Amino acid sequence: MTLKFTAVLCLLSILMVFGNSCQKPIEVEPKPIPVPAEIMVKKLQASENDFLSFTYNDNNHVTRYVSQWKSSVEGASPGRKATMPMKIAG
Repeated sequence: MTLKFTAVLCLLSILMVFGNSCQKPIEVEPKPIPVPAEIMVKKLQASENDFLSFTYNDNNHVTRYVSQWKSSVEGASPGRKATMPMKIAG
């Protein structure tokens, strides 16, 4: 009798542990903290020929992005320039 009782008690304990661990975790969506824009970067310049530049519209959205890098560790190189016009969705 005590062996059956011990086996049933052990089985119930195992079921309780696994039953509680199978619950789905509560998902909390993080909300961004609203921060007013204090700076609008127009150009980040590493040298005269190496820079990133941004153009904005009246709503302060980036409408054009230019990345130009001509210098290298060894000196002048052919370099790279990428100009990307951007469309604002909505």
